[in-house]
Amino acid sequence: MPGIQCSYGDVTRVDVPIPFFLRESAFLDFDNENYSWEADEDITVLVKCSKRPAPKTSPRDDLDASEASNIGGCPLECPFDPNENFEGTNKPIGPPPVFHGLDFSMVQYEAMDLPTCRGLVKKIYEGDEITVHSLCLDQVSGKLAYTTPIYVACDGSPNAKDLVMIGFHDEKFLELRMMGPYKRQSTQLNLDLFLAYHQHLPNVNPVSVTRQVHAVYEKLHGEHVSQGKVFMEFLWNDPKSLFEPPPTDSASAKLAIQPRPGDANPYLQKLWEEIAGLEKLLDMWDSTKASEADKTNLSCSILGSESEVALEMHNLLSLQAGPAWRKGCEYSDSMDDALQKVATVDRHDVDFVDRVWNILRNTASWDDLIECFHVMFKAVEGKMYRPYLLPSNQSLLSELLKGVMTNQITNYRAKLSPSLVVEVALDCGLHKLYKDYAFILGTCHLIEPRDAKAFLPQRRLYKESLQCIKKLHCIMEVLCLSRERLSLAMTEQEIQTRKLLEYFAKNPLNWDKTFHFDIPMNTISPILTGLHPVYWNLKLESSTALRVARTNAVLARDFFIGHAKKFYVTADGTMPRGYYLYVHRVAQRKM
Repeated sequence: MPGIQCSYGDVTRVDVPIPFFLRESAFLDFDNENYSWEADEDITVLVKCSKRPAPKTSPRDDLDASEASNIGGCPLECPFDPNENFEGTNKPIGPPPVFHGLDFSMVQYEAMDLPTCRGLVKKIYEGDEITVHSLCLDQVSGKLAYTTPIYVACDGSPNAKDLVMIGFHDEKFLELRMMGPYKRQSTQLNLDLFLAYHQHLPNVNPVSVTRQVHAVYEKLHGEHVSQGKVFMEFLWNDPKSLFEPPPTDSASAKLAIQPRPGDANPYLQKLWEEIAGLEKLLDMWDSTKASEADKTNLSCSILGSESEVALEMHNLLSLQAGPAWRKGCEYSDSMDDALQKVATVDRHDVDFVDRVWNILRNTASWDDLIECFHVMFKAVEGKMYRPYLLPSNQSLLSELLKGVMTNQITNYRAKLSPSLVVEVALDCGLHKLYKDYAFILGTCHLIEPRDAKAFLPQRRLYKESLQCIKKLHCIMEVLCLSRERLSLAMTEQEIQTRKLLEYFAKNPLNWDKTFHFDIPMNTISPILTGLHPVYWNLKLESSTALRVARTNAVLARDFFIGHAKKFYVTADGTMPRGYYLYVHRVAQRKM
């Protein structure tokens, strides 16, 4: 995490996206259509440049308690016991966090003691010219207005009241404290305690305090073990106790799904392997276009002993040419049935070109491709085999085969150069996979035929076409994750499909994207039985004629403050299990 090349003494600034647990978007934008977990602004954190690596473990510093008065000038007593044992067990620092925090490299940076932090904040707040200029802090207007929130990293020692960051933004004064870990059933944590904690802020009227909760639950593996994530998040007012389940009559609910390629089930893994084969062909096509080998063609290619893929082509040509007729209608509400038909190439809309791709995807070089096409075109040209081709098949291979069958192409050897051979295979695979995804979505009544036409492969635009195929695959990963882990009805999945199609029509593919969907509370409330939240954010807010005060008490299993790990990590490099408590307080004077 690099710092900007500016400093004030040994202090430097680091601009980072604002962590999720410090944002207000979950409370302000939860009902918006474009609600997202992605950061929409940055924060500036001031840290001390380290001349030596920070130790892995360190005793807690002893600071004078008198230095720990809070930003409002009131002493802030913390009744929590950060040494509480969580069943005597530890977990390694390993599983990826649900939400990322602030984890500065302790080799480059280190936090500062509380008096230094307060002195630095005071200088910036008052607009000290040397300090502001040295740290390149852009002032908008006046001495209090800066473009981003400014925090100073404190060492977080318990005797400093566990302060890990203090700062300000405009007229808002900020502080962040960290404590823990705690058991979910800890008697030290209760709602009244947080209410009393909030009332330490100046000018808080206890009658005007509003309470709101944003909670996130994770639904772990379904039938298939996968790396994709499925979360359920909720927003509701007036909680009665900590960790209370979302009320079914008043909570708003969303799904948050993080897909991974080829991950949701074995069928999608096979389809993703085919996409990986297309990527290799795309690289091969780019290289053959620019190589000297492109000056040759099939007529001057010397064919040696037949390869394995050529033998597979011979086997395909020995089969009966015709459609795979099936009795009855293939439409079904079962996505498993549709995926199985695609995996086994056993359905009514499969023609010769689709079966050829199942052979070509295993080729390792353009020599293998040339040999396959030689075997195929020789049989078609000699009238020994007449392939079955669907009229709707628009692939390049289909056009070439029709040209050979109608004698419009009389010398296929001279026509096919190595780059064209690779292009034909690439185009064949793109059309086959497009047909696969359209078949699955259409069979399950999730789309109409016209809905997927925006993703139809385009001739010569193979990189763009491959991205479209990957988008369709991403849609399937999301649908399979939500179906297997939440058993959603097809009506809910149809809504998901349409939202994903609209999104990908305007946006590029990003596998780090978290997709959010509104969901009726009564649809997923039964799934919450036995689950515990991975993230629970209590927001307390109150207003007076002069000031707005806000306290967020976040309980999460993730460790958000990297420079405070030295107070918690054990000698064997593990972190105690439990919920870590982050208390973020804001005191704002109304303009």
